[in-house]
Amino acid sequence: MSILKTQAAALSRKSKGLLQAQVETSLTGTISHRLVLVVPALENYRYRLLRLHHSQAVYPVYIDESPVFVQGTTTWNPERRTETTVLEDEGSFRSWLRTVLAAPETKRILESLLAQAIA
Repeated sequence: MSILKTQAAALSRKSKGLLQAQVETSLTGTISHRLVLVVPALENYRYRLLRLHHSQAVYPVYIDESPVFVQGTTTWNPERRTETTVLEDEGSFRSWLRTVLAAPETKRILESLLAQAIA
């Protein structure tokens, strides 16, 4: 997913390489993406920040894992017995991603990893 890849590159650039972000994609009936933070200074420690999936049609996107809950986008998923965030189009996905990446919890995670990378 190019939107995630763009954000991963920006994060790596902004941290001057202390944190690297990667988008991992797998195909298992649906297309799954994970945004993973990698800390080279900590023996390539990996932290999965986001996990989402979609069909071949791309939208809607289903958010399976995120550091924060964004109100107004979550529905009950009876198949997984969990609440799943459903984003119907590119605009709502971009808005959701912007909100999540700017959230205090996400910033706390990034700051913690950066602090450990430079220690």
